[in-house]
Amino acid sequence: MLRGCGLCTGREKALLAAILALMTTGKSTKSGLTPDQVRRILIVRPSALGDVARTVGIPTSLKAQYPNAKIDWVVNSMFVDVVKSHPAVDRVIPFDRKRISKFGRSIDATKAGFAFRRELREHRYDLAFDMQGLARSGLITWLSQSKRRIGFKNAREMAWLGYNSRHQIDETHTVDQMHGLIEAEGIESIKDLQLYCADEDVAWLEQYKQDKSIGSYACLAPTARWMCKCWPMEKYAEIGKRLIEEKVIDKLVVLAAPNEQDQLTSLTRLFNHWHMAEKLIIPKTTVGQMMCLIKDCKLLVCNDSAALHIGVGFGKPIATVFGPTDPEFVGPYDRMETVVQPEAAKIDGFKFDYRGHKNDQSLISDVSVEVVWDVIGNQLGFSF
Repeated sequence: MLRGCGLCTGREKALLAAILALMTTGKSTKSGLTPDQVRRILIVRPSALGDVARTVGIPTSLKAQYPNAKIDWVVNSMFVDVVKSHPAVDRVIPFDRKRISKFGRSIDATKAGFAFRRELREHRYDLAFDMQGLARSGLITWLSQSKRRIGFKNAREMAWLGYNSRHQIDETHTVDQMHGLIEAEGIESIKDLQLYCADEDVAWLEQYKQDKSIGSYACLAPTARWMCKCWPMEKYAEIGKRLIEEKVIDKLVVLAAPNEQDQLTSLTRLFNHWHMAEKLIIPKTTVGQMMCLIKDCKLLVCNDSAALHIGVGFGKPIATVFGPTDPEFVGPYDRMETVVQPEAAKIDGFKFDYRGHKNDQSLISDVSVEVVWDVIGNQLGFSF
């Protein structure tokens, strides 16, 4: 069974069930269309940020199979920067979930919902792929009215009702699941996770580095929505201090979402105590600007978070600390040498109800600074 964020509201589930129950579902068959006959393709992968970043091999694969087709991508409005500069994506369709979720309860939201549906249908897609497999994405796929709507037979939240071509995909890693879906349609898979920065974000970075006198720097991404996924901030601070003292870098750039910056208090306090405050930079960025900061950094140290998958997309040296989540499923694709886990998490059959213990850092706290430091040395080719 596919795993997912599970954040679909009861109202969204009910709406999906009510609308899609009216559909006539069909047996899964290959489309039979030649590459020249496929003119428009829709990718549905609205969220989350890290998942969007590791989906970019899908448009690359589709463009190779259907070189004359236009490829559109439905993505959460906040994450447009991740895909808008990808050479295989012709058009991005922003999905404003927060606004449209009030459909039927607000005139503005209802108008926005109908406008979104019109935008989906106006291009008469030949193929639509739901790469998320949740109720919301299944509904979007159905609303497109694409001739062939492709998704996971084992999708969650009844999302499979939105498809007329369904495939059982039992791969472990999320990337392999998504590519398994297009392979089931007879499309050759190209697992190229390369990301691209917009020109305006590259220009912003050059000016920002000049303004802040930034030369060589490492990025720390120490925050997450759930504390159980966060390596203790004091240990991140120790890593940053060593990097500066060993002259591996000149500055430390700390990345955090606006609603997570209050988690950085202990880190800034320690750098003040060590008289190293001038070495610490905590920018407020857009997603595109954050991508550029990661692209240009010497090293990324992070939790299981979106920054990790962006780092993979730019081929950066990485050290990533996993706690209760499973890197075999959600880890850095084809970069498992960058992962550090607590010993307990490596035991077969290990279980940790991280959704039920969101603020429990007891497991991830077992990872030592020395083990992460060793991974950093291996990634940078240094012997400390």
